[in-house]
Amino acid sequence: MSENHSNITSKSDSILDFDEFRGASLKAWKAEVERLLKGASFEKKMITKTYEGLELQPIYRREDVKNLAFVDSIPGQPPFTRSAETAGYNIKPWDISQKLPYPTVESINTALVKDLNAGQTAISIKLDKASRRFVDPDTAENGEVGRNGTSIATVEDIEKLLTGIDIKATPIHLQAGASSLPLLSLLFGYMKRHKYGFDDLSGSIKADPIGELAALGELPIDIETALNEMARIVNWLDSNSLKVRTVAIDASIYHNSGGSAVEELAYSMATGVEYLRQMEKRDIPINETAKQMVFIYSVGSNFFTEIAKFRAARMLWSKVIHDCGGDETAQKMTIHSKTSFYNKSTYDPYVNLLRATTEAFSAVAGGCDSLHVGFFDDTYKQPDEFSRRIARSIQIILKEESHLDKIIDPAGGSWYLENLTGMLANKAWDSFREIEKSGGIIEALISGVPQKRIEEINNQRLSNIARRKDVFVGTNMHANLAEKPSERQTPDYAAIYEQRNREIESFRNSIDKDNKSESIERLYESVSGEDNNFVEKAIDAAASGATLGEIAKTIRKNVSKGITIYPLRIHRGPELFEVLRGSVERYESETGIPIKVTLACFGRLSEYKAREDFSAGFFQAGGFKTETLAVKDNDGAADEINISKSPIVVLCSSDDSYQEIVPSFCESMKKINSDTTLVLAGYPKDKIEEYRKAGIDEFIYMGANVYEMLVKLSKKIGVRS
Repeated sequence: MSENHSNITSKSDSILDFDEFRGASLKAWKAEVERLLKGASFEKKMITKTYEGLELQPIYRREDVKNLAFVDSIPGQPPFTRSAETAGYNIKPWDISQKLPYPTVESINTALVKDLNAGQTAISIKLDKASRRFVDPDTAENGEVGRNGTSIATVEDIEKLLTGIDIKATPIHLQAGASSLPLLSLLFGYMKRHKYGFDDLSGSIKADPIGELAALGELPIDIETALNEMARIVNWLDSNSLKVRTVAIDASIYHNSGGSAVEELAYSMATGVEYLRQMEKRDIPINETAKQMVFIYSVGSNFFTEIAKFRAARMLWSKVIHDCGGDETAQKMTIHSKTSFYNKSTYDPYVNLLRATTEAFSAVAGGCDSLHVGFFDDTYKQPDEFSRRIARSIQIILKEESHLDKIIDPAGGSWYLENLTGMLANKAWDSFREIEKSGGIIEALISGVPQKRIEEINNQRLSNIARRKDVFVGTNMHANLAEKPSERQTPDYAAIYEQRNREIESFRNSIDKDNKSESIERLYESVSGEDNNFVEKAIDAAASGATLGEIAKTIRKNVSKGITIYPLRIHRGPELFEVLRGSVERYESETGIPIKVTLACFGRLSEYKAREDFSAGFFQAGGFKTETLAVKDNDGAADEINISKSPIVVLCSSDDSYQEIVPSFCESMKKINSDTTLVLAGYPKDKIEEYRKAGIDEFIYMGANVYEMLVKLSKKIGVRS
């Protein structure tokens, strides 16, 4: 480049003098907006109200962050809003921690060997229903084994799981349920057998009894027992300086039950504080417990709110630990994130790829420590190699192609995001304090406070989904009726149950029974005392052949299930329309009769086109097929429409045209077939009663409850009982 061409961004050589530009005042900007709104309400048109109870402004300025102290903080320093680490991801990127949901360890190992060689960096597994109840496959109920997770009961299972995997180089994250002690015993028992050093292992063996209680409504053991076991493990891990965490705070259950970011933050803080409090009662210092904690957050599709949520979470936890007397290291929060389950759809499932991509972007921009991107097809089947690859590649692209690991806190400095972070933190802190005033999260769950609050918000969501104010592309908006319904595939749980029973029987016959009995006896003797080697004896028992169920039974004397509460309802928002559309598809399949809606369009294209498109989308959301009939002459329209035998006819035109069309058309249609349901596209308020008397049965319009209307019409034409 010629020496005469200087850097255009160089201040000294700039040809622009920015001091010449005067900033417009907020008052002047608002006046101009109000002029453009032509009398419409500024508050209704320009301010966005969220499920968190926040009011988002259309524009933010420097003044909006001037009172936020955390804005001037730096990464790696309290309150850690910007990052828990000074260098962000530059030294250690987030873990690509894809959870594999297969029911057997063999199937998981096959997938792991492939995926760890193709970009995945951590192992993530959840125990199945039987193992989370601490029962072995041969004593579990048929249907529990392999359901909602992986069946693990012996050190042999751990061996099969980890064959061909370098555990020294790969973090292992296991979700154990209400207590991690039995599973931890198996994993470390495997390591002892193979003469690994315990400090070779990194990752987590997570227990979250409060989260389990909230999700299931009960625990397989009483809460005191679960907390006692948690204390023993926390103490043992810390005493041995091991790189494994064991205390989980799972806020994803609140998200996937329909709660907002405020509930996720508030209830996770309350749960974390409860664990600190309970461990302190058992003589474990705050610093020791805090270093064992992992917070789990789902991340939804509200891009900016999710980024702010992660930043607010770190800030809130830093304040909690500081106020409790913890040191700076203990104030650092570890966050595992996973893309939302609540917003994923069975119809048009490839759209889930796009949802998961923006969610993963939010999680990384927000500063998660590890991330699971949900598989696009996991609403109806277990992932295959293709869906695993796509989900994993989303994370790899964010790192290798988007280079999000090279910049620290990309949201920092945005007046909007900084303000949003502060608002979320304040709202969540107020809610957290209310939980604390009521006696803590356990008492709150017993009295139903979180459940009631989340149900209120979820009902708001469902109402907005039904009205299509909240859009699920491909489900309640822009439905693709040409797609074939996805085939629901579930594992053969009966076959898995039989297979696992055979494996357990073979394992029991293969071990030294006397050696196992002696190790179980030593474990039993150490239970009631203050034996500092209690955990080692559980590990010895596992290494000697004791199963998960046998270890659990041995360490628990006179244990009951304890409290029972009303559980949260984990579900998906799109289910409303999926069930409706499925009933229409079944009806058509069983009867051979397609549900057809005729859109009778009167007048010029410009008069009916907008309402034609709206009406087509309205009915297609429920699986109803639509056909358009452009009506030139009202006199013969009824006869022409009757030929199609449509049980539902929608009139589409302008409000002015309706005055002439509706009376005569309705009269003609009802004479030919009184059972035909006549629907008007639009809602002319001053003509509603007149048109009803003329023969219009229903009205569809922007803001109407689409779901309720379609259910009503489905029942009327015999689709739903």
